[in-house]
Amino acid sequence: MRLSKAGQLLLYVLPAACRVLPTLLTQYGGTNNTTLVEADGALPSVNDSPAFNLSLPQLLFTDSAPPTGSSPDLHVRKIPTHDLNAVEKQGHNNDLQSQSTHPTNENIAPEIDDVIAYATPAKRDFKHNDPLWHKAVCTGERLTQASMRDKDTAAKHVQPIGSDFDGTMEDDLKTWGYEDLSWADASCDLSYVAAELMSLGINADWSDRTPDGQNICYSVAHYYKSPEEPFGVRTYIVNNKLYVVIGTGAYCQVAVNARDGLVTIVNVKSALKAAIEHWGITQPDTADLPKLRKISDIAWGFWNRAHSHGRDLKNIKYILVHNVVNVETQELLELAIQTYWVPPGQERHEEIPTWPGVDFYMWSEEGKATLGSPNGLVAGHFLAQHKTQLGGNKYVYKVTVWVDDEFYTQMLFWIKNVNE
Repeated sequence: MRLSKAGQLLLYVLPAACRVLPTLLTQYGGTNNTTLVEADGALPSVNDSPAFNLSLPQLLFTDSAPPTGSSPDLHVRKIPTHDLNAVEKQGHNNDLQSQSTHPTNENIAPEIDDVIAYATPAKRDFKHNDPLWHKAVCTGERLTQASMRDKDTAAKHVQPIGSDFDGTMEDDLKTWGYEDLSWADASCDLSYVAAELMSLGINADWSDRTPDGQNICYSVAHYYKSPEEPFGVRTYIVNNKLYVVIGTGAYCQVAVNARDGLVTIVNVKSALKAAIEHWGITQPDTADLPKLRKISDIAWGFWNRAHSHGRDLKNIKYILVHNVVNVETQELLELAIQTYWVPPGQERHEEIPTWPGVDFYMWSEEGKATLGSPNGLVAGHFLAQHKTQLGGNKYVYKVTVWVDDEFYTQMLFWIKNVNE
């Protein structure tokens, strides 16, 4: 795709601003941690900071950009004061009572000529948790740049740009202390999002339960012995090095529909987060954690398993994160719903709606913040770190957010090739 001169200039403006922003936030009481956090972990904790104003140019992609002659709604962002350390609620699987429709991948709004264009950023009040917002926006921007660019350029935005793990990972998971529970796990359930998936032409049935079912459920836990004694210690040698791996209580349950190109993050808890909870320490030493611990890596292994002999790995179209319970992600979505751009003729949603939900495109801060949220990172890293296997540069171009009949939040990330 071609870039205008303004577009070429802006291509580097926002990433540069994201590098400078943490320093500014630190001066006002925020955090200076600029390291990208993988999909399994929460974003760095943030402190309340005094109000100050900072405007950043927005990077706009072709997908459903605001029409020429219009501008996004401008709203003062009032940051709700939520306890980011609150206990996360547990999701439940519930049958949908109705079926609805949603525009397909091909029926998005008209595109503009350039990949990048100017737009007026909304005025915001930099109080309370706004460092969390801008950390997520910059993280989403970095992941988008890394996904859309070749490896050399992508490495400037995400490190490492590749992964140490590939293939089906049965041996790797076993080596690093994971127990495969797929054979015993019957808790995978997509029934309460089945109508939404079906409206997009995506099969929501299980391959082991219905003749035409396309979804396979994979489940691992670290280190699992029994429900009564779930954690333990393992010692083993990898590349002539002795490792002692302590059970963290992490788990990863992912469903894969290879035919329709869907990965569903059903129920996960990272080794880092599980270790913090179960070991009773605030910052575990990474040397005590399994090297294979990123949700995006484990999900990639399951994606490979669902494809016979590695065929059609390029067919990734959607990543669904269901029953979002992460407190920081919920906070970011609450902020996004207040200021997202509303197309002419439509009314603003005051809260996250039911299906067909609300779309946040990656040209917007709301889209970037959602991709850069703790629950969105898995999608960004899944694409950015597996360019070769996926046949090129694929990126998330929008995310659809909605609540189901039981008011649990769902996030569907839409994926396509850069040259589409």
